[in-house]
Amino acid sequence: MLDRPFANKWLNLAVLWELVLVVLVVNLPVLQGAFGTRGLSLGTWLTIAVIAFTIVPVLEVAKRVIRRRRTHHAPARPPGADQPGSSASRRSRKRRSASA
Repeated sequence: MLDRPFANKWLNLAVLWELVLVVLVVNLPVLQGAFGTRGLSLGTWLTIAVIAFTIVPVLEVAKRVIRRRRTHHAPARPPGADQPGSSASRRSRKRRSASA
């Protein structure tokens, strides 16, 4: 699914920095007034974390399903369609230009 999810050091630092900023904006009274936020309970933070961490697996499963459908239901290409100048290649170009 995910080969090396934490390989990009700069992306990891950016995500960590964003999380720190969100926690500060939500929890510091000075920033709460500036941004119109209020503190959240531990239960609310846990709910947010669970929902946030389910996004990646759900998207990965969806991508896998889409890839599987494409490979199993891919239309067969006519023989010689990859050869430039072949009649199958010309028919394929005509279909693409007609549908565009």
